[in-house]
Amino acid sequence: MRPTSAATSEDSPMNGHSPIASDTVGRAPLLGTVLVLTFCPFARAEGDVSSLAFVEDGKPTATEVLGKAWEQRDGYLECVGGNTIAERLLGRCSLGAGDFRVAARLALVKLASSAAAFTLGDNNYCGFAGGHGKVFVTGPWFNDAAGAAIGEPTDFMQDGVPFDFEVTRQGDQLRILIDGKQAYEQKVTTGALGAPGFTPVRSTMRIYGFSATGSLEPYKAPKPPVPFKDNVVLDPRVTPLPGLPHGPFVRLGDGGILGVDEMNAVVTRDDGKTWEQHPLFKPGEAFKVRPERALLRTRSGATILIFANDAVLKYSWDKDANLPKPDMHLPSYSIRSLDDGKTWQDLNLLQDGWCGCIQDILQTSNGNVVVPGQELLYKEGRHATMPYVSADDGKTWQRTRYLDIGGQGDHAGAIEGTLVELRDGRLWLLLRSYDGFFYESFSGDQGMTWTDPKPSKIKSTGSPGKLKRLASGRLVFLWNAIPNEGYVRREQLSISFSEDDGQTWTPPQVIATNKGGRVSYPDLFAHSAGEWWITTMQGSMRASLKESDFMENWTKIVAFGDSTTAPRGDLPIYADLLQQELPAKGVDTRVINAGVGGNTTDDARKRFQQDVLDRKPQGAIIQFGINDSAVDVWKTPPATEPRVALARYRENLEFFVGALRQQGARVILMTPNPLRWTDKTKALYGKPPYRPDDPTGFNALLPSYAEAVRQLAQKEQVELVDVAAQYEAFDKQEGQSMEDLLLDGMHPNEKGHRLAADLLLEKIVAAAGH
Repeated sequence: MRPTSAATSEDSPMNGHSPIASDTVGRAPLLGTVLVLTFCPFARAEGDVSSLAFVEDGKPTATEVLGKAWEQRDGYLECVGGNTIAERLLGRCSLGAGDFRVAARLALVKLASSAAAFTLGDNNYCGFAGGHGKVFVTGPWFNDAAGAAIGEPTDFMQDGVPFDFEVTRQGDQLRILIDGKQAYEQKVTTGALGAPGFTPVRSTMRIYGFSATGSLEPYKAPKPPVPFKDNVVLDPRVTPLPGLPHGPFVRLGDGGILGVDEMNAVVTRDDGKTWEQHPLFKPGEAFKVRPERALLRTRSGATILIFANDAVLKYSWDKDANLPKPDMHLPSYSIRSLDDGKTWQDLNLLQDGWCGCIQDILQTSNGNVVVPGQELLYKEGRHATMPYVSADDGKTWQRTRYLDIGGQGDHAGAIEGTLVELRDGRLWLLLRSYDGFFYESFSGDQGMTWTDPKPSKIKSTGSPGKLKRLASGRLVFLWNAIPNEGYVRREQLSISFSEDDGQTWTPPQVIATNKGGRVSYPDLFAHSAGEWWITTMQGSMRASLKESDFMENWTKIVAFGDSTTAPRGDLPIYADLLQQELPAKGVDTRVINAGVGGNTTDDARKRFQQDVLDRKPQGAIIQFGINDSAVDVWKTPPATEPRVALARYRENLEFFVGALRQQGARVILMTPNPLRWTDKTKALYGKPPYRPDDPTGFNALLPSYAEAVRQLAQKEQVELVDVAAQYEAFDKQEGQSMEDLLLDGMHPNEKGHRLAADLLLEKIVAAAGH
């Protein structure tokens, strides 16, 4: 629980008070807008000590209530929290300057998943966060602490068992005691503080007794934080959808939309205006779906839900050893429906340890269903991702391997994965971390095996993201990028798009802000073509947006080429350098890398429509020639002609230029870079027409292909970046060599890409100025 960012309901207390009347139909009387007061003589000399009992033997005697009603039970008052710190039971007085003692006897039900707090004045709290395993302090009186842990709930209390809570100030010394055991101590100011109280937040809280002694002053209503939901400010292009449930959602066969809550599948057939419920579990079964869950409707019509069972959650962490205790427990399950959510079957236990979060699910092109599960490694004291795979629409599941990045702590490790299938058939999995970036892992066999996790290029603020393929073919990524100064971690939710399967991304655009709070754990649902619903678990964002509204202001440049253009590991390709540096030069554009290794212009022509024209770029950079001009003398029998004849090469380039111009795009042609021998290439190509004894003899036919590019640029009056000529000029400078620009005798190294990028920057910036 983070009291400074939780939701609130009202800013002022209920007005009026009167005795509680007996309920005429035998139900427990309610304490809501009704207040029972025992007045004390507040007109007194400064420093006088008085006492006031707010609750005695479970009965209110001098209380004030904010928000939700408290029910009077046998010996205690009870309230089920609405996940807001604005719901409070307050003592009807304020703590004045000097010494005081506040004492209460209370209990918290379902402690393991609870969050509750003792409140003091407007915004000081001593909280009990069972779900996060800590007792903590927050607020200006606690040295501006923000969730500073002072212990674990299990150190001081048991689920549903009453305990004594005491806060004292003697001089400038504050002490917090739980069942007589000191939990916290610090020096504090000695001034007035405001009204003491309790808030159940998301626990079931029971108060048996509650009183204060000290320099008591007349009651002053606290001013809780403004409502959490009202803190979320949406970008003007985003449309709020109030009342929408928390996602994820799936589209049903009849056009309806299905989601889930803790116990039910919920279905709407009127775009969220009304929802019908269908139970997920049989009566009496101990199941409760956590908010972090994954939902999928397969191509054959099965609806699959993956969830952790909140009904049996037990958080139990040894803070001294920084390891989980053996009884820490939160199992995860799958369950599915074959009739669009009306009935549910095939409940499967996926793991019986602790699953901190389920974030995503995907059906691959071959029909496999893949879930990036999360499992706690008890001995190591960290989490790891375990992908689960089903080949039968979620009826049965197969475990694969742990994806482990190391670390130790209750939030450490590879967690909260999100995944997508790339155009080349690989699965791309991004994993949240606290290392400043998302880790990535790939599967080349539809989820059955995975590469070791490595750092990705996407920065992380220790918060999860959501990666999806859109109907437009683009990838979209929702995450807490925090591109703006003055904001921290989960205060801003951003969106980025990729035209080239994650090689490059549009700059993050903030779609929602919650200053001082959170707006995170997003879910995205494709409601219609180009329009999505977005909901968040933290911050309760409920909204829709259109893809076109976030893409219309961005120009696009496609880098179309072979392996001299294509991404190459961590090497900064010229397209990467352009993307990094063009915005600083006033050119707001996306540079899309459409390079594919080994391509000739014949190969590229087959993918030109999809990889270039369909993206409707404003500009294109075209560089081919090395593969076209290659004569494969290493084959048996040896080739005697280039892979693509010079005339055909020229024809293909003319086709590319003409088609792009017809769409209104500007074109930059690049000559292919020259080559140099290596032992490996000499062993393969050391035969005519190549000249192995000549340092430049690996180029053979390549100069004529470069000249064809020059001639075409002049004929068609398009921009030319003569990389070949620049490499030759570099080679002629004293102390420099062509090898300084090449990685392996063929592909540009970092310096080679830097040279090309500088030449392109000049051309693009000049063109943008026109």
